[in-house]
Amino acid sequence: IGEQVACAVVPEPEHDPSQLAPALAPFKGREVTIGYYNSLSQNGALASRLQTQIEELGLKATVREYPASILFNLPAEPKQRPDILTTGFNPDSVAPDTFARIYWYKDAPVNLLGCTAPEGDRLLDEAASAPTKEAALEANIAAAEEYRKSNCWLNIADVNDVYVTRKGITGLSKELDWTLSVRLGALKEE
Repeated sequence: IGEQVACAVVPEPEHDPSQLAPALAPFKGREVTIGYYNSLSQNGALASRLQTQIEELGLKATVREYPASILFNLPAEPKQRPDILTTGFNPDSVAPDTFARIYWYKDAPVNLLGCTAPEGDRLLDEAASAPTKEAALEANIAAAEEYRKSNCWLNIADVNDVYVTRKGITGLSKELDWTLSVRLGALKEE
């Protein structure tokens, strides 16, 4: 299964930042809520930075903190949803389906903003019933590309993790699939 996700979709921006101001011009003066999940301090900092950038483009942005009790109830309470949500989640396993079906699939339990990408859902279903690993990988990659093209879920920042250890610990290696995780087996004491 691990082979199925290795660099399946690399999140590379496909946009020209200079086009943002003209694209938002028709919305000048509109009020926008930027929500952030309060699990990590980086989420709030990112929301504040977005607020500044959006206001520079003529929109009125408000930042709102979402504790877990409200955040994970957003699928059932659409009126509570922000216009933009800054958060980060880890996949539940290395299989693409275990993340996509929970967070992106239509009516998924943690589809926090209620976005849909029907072609992505169809391809995810196709991958789940594919007769070979290769066919599953191909359908999963195509599904991920459809979800990304929907602009519902965007990677807008690479938040750096910080680790502090006592003197003499070497072998620090980030576990890329998991936020705030270190490969414990790689640690060595000098």
